[in-house]
Amino acid sequence: MGENVGDKLKFVKRDAFARGFMACAALSSRGKSVIRIIPKGTKVNSEYYINKVLKQCIRKDVPRLFP
Repeated sequence: MGENVGDKLKFVKRDAFARGFMACAALSSRGKSVIRIIPKGTKVNSEYYINKVLKQCIRKDVPRLFP
């Protein structure tokens, strides 16, 4: 699995990502938000996303990026 690309580099192809990993982040012209890792096994529905992701972003990241 993989292909040598030069003496020190190796290209490794993966067909799938790690199972159970979810993160949220935002980017703007003024910078980036904190990366928020969603705990494994968490049920992410609209209520969770609004309360644990969007509200945290609005309260903490937006004031820092847009003073």
